[in-house]
Amino acid sequence: LDGITGLIPGIGDLIATAISLWLVREARALGAPWHITARMLGNVALDGAVGLVPVVGDAFDVMFRANIRNVRLLRRWLDRQR
Repeated sequence: LDGITGLIPGIGDLIATAISLWLVREARALGAPWHITARMLGNVALDGAVGLVPVVGDAFDVMFRANIRNVRLLRRWLDRQR
């Protein structure tokens, strides 16, 4: 959905970033340590910054998949907690 919402100029990028930040907030609520959430925020920041560039940003959104990377980070951390 990130690639699709990114096609809406301005608003699409804001929606995608808001969803990404919600995921980081949920990670903190689950007790994820600072280094996990810092990496997650880095992924969100990179995705948001490059996403502002027309056309190139949309292609990057599809390829980079910040939210999928962040979910993987969180799942690996949760698996190690068991």
